[in-house]
Amino acid sequence: MYKKDKMTSNERMEAFASGREFDRIPAMPFLDSVACKFAGMTHREKRTLLKE
Repeated sequence: MYKKDKMTSNERMEAFASGREFDRIPAMPFLDSVACKFAGMTHREKRTLLKE
């Protein structure tokens, strides 16, 4: 975590996805964006799994 961050990565992505304010622009490497396809999951299934 960068020392000036006020949110964790998951908090930032949840805020971004729900339209709330976040501390900085979320960054997601490309590999993470397509990893679910290689695992045979939808993006929604992957995000749900990460919240558990």
